[in-house]
Amino acid sequence: MLRHDYDHNIASWIGLPLGVLAGVLAGEAAFLMSEHSTDAHYFVETFAIVLRAFYVLAMVVMGSMMFDKMHTRHGQIAYLTLPATAFEKYLVNWLETVVATFGAFVVGMVAADAVRVAFSIMLGSDPQFCVMLLPQAFVSDVLPWTAVVVWLQSVMMIASALWRRKTMVKGIALLVVVAVPAYLVTTSLQLSHSTINLLTTLLTVVNYVIAYKIFAKTQIR
Repeated sequence: MLRHDYDHNIASWIGLPLGVLAGVLAGEAAFLMSEHSTDAHYFVETFAIVLRAFYVLAMVVMGSMMFDKMHTRHGQIAYLTLPATAFEKYLVNWLETVVATFGAFVVGMVAADAVRVAFSIMLGSDPQFCVMLLPQAFVSDVLPWTAVVVWLQSVMMIASALWRRKTMVKGIALLVVVAVPAYLVTTSLQLSHSTINLLTTLLTVVNYVIAYKIFAKTQIR
């Protein structure tokens, strides 16, 4: 199943890390041309925010595309008739959507920062910019929010399982309906970060089950 999906979705497997690479590089270039271009600490703080935005965007978009291979009737017939169980198909899609997306994001980010370091060395920039900085920002300021980001993605996975057309639009609407009240509740209750991570992890598991149940009952439309 995984080999089948790879063979038929090469563009998406390559496109995500390249997209992250291009986006992060553009952001780095813009920063280095700004008035703060000599402040490495400010660079790390700024890109912690940028990386969070890219991280959420990548995970949410890929979540909405979890079942994109079934957007057409021909695609539904071809995919649903593959010689594999519904759980096997779902598991492969889950691995691609969650694990592979995370891996592709990290690869794109590291590659972008490596390119920046190479150019900094060639141009004789300040030594503090001639080392990898983004992995540090990702580990300290972005990675701790992975439970929340994966929960947001799981909502989009439900949307992908539910709707074949305008999945992104409907998914974002569903995300707003779910995420805004959740944010208001956690803010009003002043929940700790560890409590938020625990709750979102539990909700993510529930969403995975819901998405699987919907997918398992999918009929050719």
